[in-house]
Amino acid sequence: MYRLRNALSYQRAGPTAPTHGRAPLPPYDRLSEDREPPEDASAADFGRGIQQGNDVWRNWARGVAICVISLLFGILLARSDALRRYSACEDNFATEAGVWADYGQVGEVRVGTKPLKVLEPCKRTLLLQWSRYGNGLGSLVTAAMQTVLFAKDHDYDLLFSREANAYGAFLDSFTPHEPRRCRVTADMYNVGYDVQLHDVTSEAWRYRGPPRSAKDVDRLAVAEEDILLVNQWIRNNTYGNLSELESLPSTSAFAPIPAPATVPRLFRQRFLQYSAVAAEYFQLNPKVLAVRDTFKWTLGLEGPSKRPVIGVHFRGGDKITLECLQSPRLSWWAPLNLCCGLHSVLTCHVIYSGNITVHCIAALNALTTFAPSYPLFLSSTAKARLLLMSAEPNAPELFAADPLCARHFDVESFAHGGTRKPFEQPAFQAMRREDRLEDTHRFLAGIDILANWVDAAVVSANSNAGRLILVYGGSARVIKEQRIRSVDVPWHPLHWTPHAGYCDGTFKCFPPA
Repeated sequence: MYRLRNALSYQRAGPTAPTHGRAPLPPYDRLSEDREPPEDASAADFGRGIQQGNDVWRNWARGVAICVISLLFGILLARSDALRRYSACEDNFATEAGVWADYGQVGEVRVGTKPLKVLEPCKRTLLLQWSRYGNGLGSLVTAAMQTVLFAKDHDYDLLFSREANAYGAFLDSFTPHEPRRCRVTADMYNVGYDVQLHDVTSEAWRYRGPPRSAKDVDRLAVAEEDILLVNQWIRNNTYGNLSELESLPSTSAFAPIPAPATVPRLFRQRFLQYSAVAAEYFQLNPKVLAVRDTFKWTLGLEGPSKRPVIGVHFRGGDKITLECLQSPRLSWWAPLNLCCGLHSVLTCHVIYSGNITVHCIAALNALTTFAPSYPLFLSSTAKARLLLMSAEPNAPELFAADPLCARHFDVESFAHGGTRKPFEQPAFQAMRREDRLEDTHRFLAGIDILANWVDAAVVSANSNAGRLILVYGGSARVIKEQRIRSVDVPWHPLHWTPHAGYCDGTFKCFPPA
């Protein structure tokens, strides 16, 4: 057996055998075909003797092989059973086989609602104090995703507080997240959080005193005042210095970045992590999914379609003086209808994520890529659908008036709701709670529609909402299929866009034109 094991371990796969990053498996040969008996009798007798001897060894080898195969098969069966039991243990609920056998459905299903095992209380928790965040929802979710990574790195289980902010409570829009390795108790939401995240960093001196070690703090709280520190922690653990930003794709003042450049290699691992966080921690709750489904049905996004649908997220409003301001390179001479909104001609030169023509160019590029999947659609004689998501009430008119979009698209939009005014944070916070929740649910439903339910989508990675659409789309839609693309800058894991040679994403940056 020792020799057989060594022989197998030293065999090499053929030169064309795919390994896919794993150790190559030993090759196997087909069994030899039976040979014709020799014509010469004596030679046949001699050969028969050899053959009989060979048969003995062959039978012995066959027996050994059968034993080995049986052993391996038994190990695989045992492993399969262990995996099945592990899965049941992961679910932590009782299962029974044959429950739906009367209806032709086989396999084990969960029965009952009582857990099989009560987990131990969580030892280390990081409480994200949802009510203490006052910025936009996109900024809040970005901060929360960064905090999840911090929690994983420091062996904390992340909890979301139950109190509400302007967008409602966490549970008003998302499903509850329960740790898999431990049990959350009621006191973990409000007892023992005397230490804020900034107290376990080198910046603690700016607050209350010398830093404490995160290893010694089992109950840690994080709030809006920690955003800059967590953002800096993400920067420090993503790249070391500004020279690494030289690998980012260049941007143009008059054209969108190429679709393959939407997620640069420098940020690819972070993108995958944020997408995993979105899937685990930020699943939309039934209320938001109901709004999403209404959008799908009323807009005809399910079932067969004769025309491609290209989604576009257009961010204006207060972004004119925030995110859009940091990119003054787009068409300062552009006419008024190429800008974020009808404000003044003087604002045109400071608007980057709001250049409508560049959005239309990116939408046309996406249409050219994915139109072949509609054999009956001819772009030369028919228009595709452009589904516009925007808080700007005049955005549909602006897109419909753009010559490029007017030539290739019929512009449609989501139900706007609320007032016909550009989105401004103070005005939103002044709305009634019910109206704010409805607006929040429409926003999240639109995020999911553009991420997963259109043929392709164009967003601004300069906007938190645009980066969320990319994250919700995940690697399949963004990296592999390139269905979602950014119009201006590549996706990044930070609060502000990093620019090579100017800023690292930890503060607002205004690179020269």
